Amino acid sequence: TVTNIGQHAFMGSSLTSITIPDSVTSIKYRAFMNCENLTSITIPNSVNSIGNGAFHGCTSLKEITIPDSVTRIEQGAFNECTSLKTITIPYKVENIDIWAFYNCINLTSITIKNAKTTIEDNVLTGCINLSSITVECNKYNLGLVDSVEQEVSEYITKLLTPIKKTIISKDWVCPTTTLSTTPSQGTCKDRCFKDQYDASKPCQCDDACIHPTYNDCCD
Repeated sequence: TVTNIGQHAFMGSSLTSITIPDSVTSIKYRAFMNCENLTSITIPNSVNSIGNGAFHGCTSLKEITIPDSVTRIEQGAFNECTSLKTITIPYKVENIDIWAFYNCINLTSITIKNAKTTIEDNVLTGCINLSSITVECNKYNLGLVDSVEQEVSEYITKLLTPIKKTIISKDWVCPTTTLSTTPSQGTCKDRCFKDQYDASKPCQCDDACIHPTYNDCCD
């Protein structure tokens, strides 16, 4: 059973498309580097990491779907994918390493599903045609309602600083169904967002938002 696409596995090959089997959990260092004819790749929902330079120089790759299972995009993973136009970073991605999308000169939009995904330096350096950034947030990844706009604004500023772009469509999306200013009476969410925390009634939760002051959770 294949569990990873190894280092340099297809580097420089002439393949045009590939479907990765769902037994694979990682794509290693420069696995598809300089596959200049690669136009289509299917990554299964079993993959949790995309390695250093994995798709570096795949100049014909116009689109790629990063599966929801991915938690890390490593250094230069999509470096110089010059035909790539849009990209969506799934919610579970914890870290986007340096130079991840360096010199993707035709990239016009990026959507980040989690406003707490760590962005390292120069992730978008050289993306000269980038015109839209959307950062999504909800009760699981941001604190009090009043701080949302400031937090996301600072987040986007960090992304834009290396490419020195100021005229750009910037958006943050916080669905009212998940980040509500009028939560139900008496719930953990009520105490969290209305700052009515009661230490005698700790929240019991698994994957829920963390109160920024009391380090507790609300479901």
